[in-house]
Amino acid sequence: DLLALASGRYEPTRIEIEGPLIVARETEDGLTLAAPIQLKTTEVGGAIPVIQVHGGRIEFRPMADSERFAKTIQFADVELVVAPRRNEEIRFTGGFQTRGLGQDDTRIAINGPGWPKEDRVEVGVEWKDLLVTEELLGVLHEDIRSRLEESSVKKGDLLVVLMRDAAEDSGRVLAEYRWKGGVEMECFAQLPGVDEATVPIISLEQLDAHFADPELDV
Repeated sequence: DLLALASGRYEPTRIEIEGPLIVARETEDGLTLAAPIQLKTTEVGGAIPVIQVHGGRIEFRPMADSERFAKTIQFADVELVVAPRRNEEIRFTGGFQTRGLGQDDTRIAINGPGWPKEDRVEVGVEWKDLLVTEELLGVLHEDIRSRLEESSVKKGDLLVVLMRDAAEDSGRVLAEYRWKGGVEMECFAQLPGVDEATVPIISLEQLDAHFADPELDV
């Protein structure tokens, strides 16, 4: 912004980041970033710049005693745009691809709003047509892996909703997992209220127990 620069203020209108490594670590109820991002600023005035990320990588590192994951998961080709919208809102859009999970041609989408003044976000990460491959099973905890190997879960859509509210959650990023489809209905045939129109909705952390306590969207 030349006008702002002339008055002694530096107000960028666009920031481009090439090839970053984004490290995310698993927590009990979500994840934390190795380099925490603070949306809220103490600066007064000035428009929010457009932020673009190109060719990035993501490493998701599980906890040492994780009950969900067995090893680090790699993602690549991260493309992300964070752009201002009306009413002091920003919008996250973009996507990335898996690496080494037997489905590297599948693109995972990112989409959702953020509110910088409140340091709050609610972003969806949607993985359509997820395949339960041998490579995917290999990164899961042995309890979940064994249950999946015995079950009829072969394909579906996974939605991870990442939520951050600095006022309530001390800046942590909470994760809510939703799983749709891909289950052969005969494995639910003995459950009351199940018919061919039923679509199971299962949280990732409960996949190893989904036969005992399914959550059904009827």
